[in-house]
This record gives sequence, C-alpha cells and structure tokens, in this order.
Amino acid sequence: MNIYLASGTFDFLVKKYAKQIDQQSLIAMQVYGDENAVLLHETSGPSIFAAPRKYETVFDKGDFSDKKYAVMNHIPVTDEHKPLFEQNIKRSLEQIDSQISTYRFIRPLKGDTYIILSVWAERKDFIIWKQKNSTLDSPITGDPTNGGIFQHAMFNGKAYLLELTISS
Repeated sequence: MNIYLASGTFDFLVKKYAKQIDQQSLIAMQVYGDENAVLLHETSGPSIFAAPRKYETVFDKGDFSDKKYAVMNHIPVTDEHKPLFEQNIKRSLEQIDSQISTYRFIRPLKGDTYIILSVWAERKDFIIWKQKNSTLDSPITGDPTNGGIFQHAMFNGKAYLLELTISS
C-alpha cells in the first residue's frame, strides 16, 4: 500500500480536495493547536496530489474509522542503516501491538525520513497510553536519536513528533 502526504493550511487542503475526500481514502489531519494540516491518501494506486511526499507501508494495523487523533513520529535514518532500523521498529511495534489499535510504519520512497503514524480514538487515549508507558522506549512517542535501543550513527537528524486532530 502507498501513502501520499500533502501539507498546507487546513482550509486550503480541504477546499482543494473536498470532492475527493468523499470518494478516496483521504484523511484530513490538522496539526494540534495550529492552522497547518496534512492530508493523507492511502491507496494501492497513484496519488491524486500534484506533488506529494511518497511513502510505502512497511507495517500496518487497523483502520482510521472512528478515530479523532493521530501522532506522527518523523525519524530521519541514514541509507546504510535503513534495514537495521526497520528490523528494530518491527520488534518494538510487536511489543506494543496489543496496546495500539491503529498504526502505520511508512518508508519514504525518496528521502530519509520514516514516519510512524499512530491513530487514536481521542487525544486523551494517547495521553493515557503515553503516561502508562513513560519508561518504554517506544517508537510511537520516543526520540530514538536520544539513545535508547537505537544507535546514534543510524540517524541523519533529530526525530520530531506531530500531534494532529482528524477531521471527519
């Protein structure tokens, strides 16, 4: 499965792709507390976006229905370490698989930044999960570039999280 991402302001993206949102598997996500947004198109075919960021799904679980909140962990990885990184993330996701109903681990088709997208019913569910697992070295919330189970030479830069609300 392919995932395509387009970024911009929420109003611009929703107006531009309003007709396709009903007909395509598009998810509009607004950056929490901000006017910026990400439109996600998950499909086995080509993107409807003119110039999207292109990803392929490495691992996935669940669907986006009835979900209102998402967390995207962006992690830049050097080319030579991508296979090891994917193996480490697979192991980490297997350990927490029963705790999270929906996620996507996506590999960039161009560039170096992987994304781990976790999707939650509500923001409070994510906060509760994060508090319960505060000692867990999790790829969902953690910064692997700060040590932990991963090695520093593996990364091209610092990881960052985006918290988003999902529009229905």
